[in-house]
Amino acid sequence: EPDWDNEREILSHLTCIGVVGIEDPVRPEVPDAIKKCQRAGIVVRMVTGDNVNTARSIAQKCGILEPNSDFLVLEGKEFNKCIRDSSGKVSQKKF
Repeated sequence: EPDWDNEREILSHLTCIGVVGIEDPVRPEVPDAIKKCQRAGIVVRMVTGDNVNTARSIAQKCGILEPNSDFLVLEGKEFNKCIRDSSGKVSQKKF
């Protein structure tokens, strides 16, 4: 019988038998809503906590980014640096 209180021992003899990935699909109405905004002259931007590659994929599925186009994707830390002034305050001009 394993000693269930000894986490180091329990976790040292495990074998990975599978990896599962899930996707939260884009709602069907989103790409059309993005297109309507763009036709109205609105520049659509997306802010997410996802990793950069996931964010890029979602933005392409939504129609925010076109595949093989020139675009900018920033992680949160980089974005935060870009919008702050020398005193660390958010600058509306830098948005």
